[in-house]
Amino acid sequence: MLGPSCMEVLDCGAEGPPGPESPPGPRGERAEASVTTGWKTDDVGYFTPNPLLKEHVRTEKGLTHYNNVYAFLNQLMAMAQLKSEEVVRAHIPLCLRDAASRW
Repeated sequence: MLGPSCMEVLDCGAEGPPGPESPPGPRGERAEASVTTGWKTDDVGYFTPNPLLKEHVRTEKGLTHYNNVYAFLNQLMAMAQLKSEEVVRAHIPLCLRDAASRW
């Protein structure tokens, strides 16, 4: 015959008195503040689709513009490894220009 199960031994039905109250934990950051930390749209570049241009990526006045969606997505994935997916996801609309911003 087998002895009592672990759950039967641990659940004896009697609870002791509550323990002392613990001190409050550290104050957290607001979600909006933590999402925007360290983000510069210029670091990612801008998705400006233009079917008339043959180049996938171009630089104008020091800013990177992606005509090809796959080139833009590769840059977003690289940035997500440096920052976080949440930060990148929250800032994608800031990177859309011209026709992409109207989708």
